[in-house]
Amino acid sequence: MLIGVAEGAARSFEIDERAEGYLVRPRQRDTGQVEMEAGRVFRTAVAAFAFAEREALLERYAEARLESGPDGAMPLARDWHKAESLFLTISGSLADEGFSADLLVAWAAYEDEEERHRLH
Repeated sequence: MLIGVAEGAARSFEIDERAEGYLVRPRQRDTGQVEMEAGRVFRTAVAAFAFAEREALLERYAEARLESGPDGAMPLARDWHKAESLFLTISGSLADEGFSADLLVAWAAYEDEEERHRLH
């Protein structure tokens, strides 16, 4: 179930509540394509939200730097540094740095294979 979104320059970072935890998955805003290989799963919602916000701010900062140069992007640089510090504090205190969403894909493939062996 989708519980939140952080908007970056080119991608939205969706927070999806799942049985395994909270999945943060980037979605291309122009095509709607999900980049599952870039996703991360967190045990806690607060770490997932902090991560999504940090990633969205980094993307907006990079875009502003390309368009306006380093001086024009300075306010977003400060915001990104605050978001980075907040994420590190939250993930450190909760011991929740997340793990790659690729592990979910691998686990699902393993379970499918086990089910096939069990049925044959």
